[in-house]
Amino acid sequence: MDKRGIVIAQRHITANGATRLLQLSGLELRKYLFFWDVIDYPYCPVLSEKTIDNLDLQFLESANVLQRTELKDFNINITPQPGEETIEDLPTSTVTYTPNEMVISMRLPIEVSLKAQMNAYKINDKLEPGHWTMAQLTTEPRLYMQEAVTRPGIEFELYNILPIPEHDVPLNEILEFKERRSDELIELRCYLDDIYQKIVSSADLPRSKITEITKLEKSLRDLDSVLEADGINRTSTSLRSFIAGDFGSIFSAATGTAVLSSFVEMTPLMHGVVNVGLYLAAKKLISPRKQHKGHPYLYLSSARDNI
Repeated sequence: MDKRGIVIAQRHITANGATRLLQLSGLELRKYLFFWDVIDYPYCPVLSEKTIDNLDLQFLESANVLQRTELKDFNINITPQPGEETIEDLPTSTVTYTPNEMVISMRLPIEVSLKAQMNAYKINDKLEPGHWTMAQLTTEPRLYMQEAVTRPGIEFELYNILPIPEHDVPLNEILEFKERRSDELIELRCYLDDIYQKIVSSADLPRSKITEITKLEKSLRDLDSVLEADGINRTSTSLRSFIAGDFGSIFSAATGTAVLSSFVEMTPLMHGVVNVGLYLAAKKLISPRKQHKGHPYLYLSSARDNI
């Protein structure tokens, strides 16, 4: 089986003049653990220790499922990114820091985390080309400013229909389930890897959607059934991703800042869940300046209360 890895940026939030680190945990941790083989949770010594004060993450590190790539000396641009809130008195010039000299401010931890993520992705992608992607615990894509450009791309979201273990399912049970049920997980992962290409490259877009979504929905239901059969307490969540690339004529109707979008309804996996389906949109996206082989996804948290 080909290993699939995901680099997840540390999330920092600013409030009341201070910046605080939110650790990867709960449903988000279980979602990425469930569908990827290795998680890289990069760090910079000036902001955080390599040893994590979190028992779940410590367990995954001991199980060789989580690794931590270190960001060392770097140059950093602390200009706010487009669409981000303005922080008063924030320097707008490019400033060079080293870990021994860095002055911690509200903005710097966010930029350092973004830089660390891109650094870890490049290292992993060089060692295993095409096997790695990225995720952020935010609702809008953020990339380190010096590495980012705006390009045409696709937003893709499975909304409220991705079966995963509940937030309190022990991590060792998830790892054991993945060993037992690897075939079902591989099948679904293959659809998630390929579906955007098949949909947007089809000459008959409506027909391709029907065909591919039917296959995807069956794979989702099969996975939900084996979770239930194995006695794993489960829930349904969303998987939202962005990918930049040349998708040809699909952008002919989405020029400038326009967005071409569609939503295909699907049948809920669980009672009480509404607005279930696939959301697909062609839009301008922030993406890495240097395009890597395979056009990596950038996975994000859902920004929707409903569709």
